[in-house]
Amino acid sequence: MHERFFDMLSRAMHDIYRLCQEADKPLIMHVGREPKSPAYPCDPYALCNAARLEQVIKNYPDLRVCVPHLGADEFEAYRHLLEKYDNLWLDTTMTQGNYLPFDNIPRLEEMRADRLIFGSDFDLPRDRLSKLLGQNAIDFYNMAHG
Repeated sequence: MHERFFDMLSRAMHDIYRLCQEADKPLIMHVGREPKSPAYPCDPYALCNAARLEQVIKNYPDLRVCVPHLGADEFEAYRHLLEKYDNLWLDTTMTQGNYLPFDNIPRLEEMRADRLIFGSDFDLPRDRLSKLLGQNAIDFYNMAHG
């Protein structure tokens, strides 16, 4: 079953890691096990976990990798990796608005701040994203544009 689906340790993926590292390009890898859906044609629990990702980031120290959803559901394992490796980032997609049904989502202030990225499952045009991430607050508070 795994041969048909994404396997982060496959030979083909090593080619991608090497190319991204050589070109100094980051890689976003949805290798957290959640959110899991019955609609998926594979089991993310069989393909994804923090230990497998650690093999990748350890073997490719100049490859920048970002994992969405703070690595859901292995929050503690990903938090540990974040402290250990400077080439790993986590994004906040779906973790800050009670979207995921977990009680153990870590508080962002308890995590390595220089390795967290705002993440959203919404694909917004640049002008709308700019408004969401700052311009709307500037307008609301009637702050000087700058």
